[in-house]
Amino acid sequence: MFGLVNPTLESMRIKASYLNDFSAGAVLATVVEPTEKEPFRSVVVKWMEIDIPGASVGIVRNRDYIYVESSGILYLQNGERVGYHLFHSVNFPETCELPGRVRGNMSLCAIFHQEDTDRTDCFGTGYSYCGQMKKSA
Repeated sequence: MFGLVNPTLESMRIKASYLNDFSAGAVLATVVEPTEKEPFRSVVVKWMEIDIPGASVGIVRNRDYIYVESSGILYLQNGERVGYHLFHSVNFPETCELPGRVRGNMSLCAIFHQEDTDRTDCFGTGYSYCGQMKKSA
């Protein structure tokens, strides 16, 4: 969970320096900030752009996303902890499409359950709308 929670632009950039998972990003609104009591609890509205190979020569256009990112830890009735990390695209009148980019839509969910002191079970599923890209199959 330590590597997932990045509720500020600075923490987004630190994570991106390791993972190279986006080319530009911004925190648009913070809904729930992590606290000392719940350091993994966060709800943030973000923008990110993904630099797609071929965009610099005009073959394709970069994708950008406006999304809510939520993370935290829930406790099951038996006391076990379950971590979660969610992304879901949103639209607001203030977040109009930017020139030279295709606004994408995505929905991702990851769940983490500690199986043992040195083993965590991870499950993830997601959907990313292709935008204007043609499907090959």
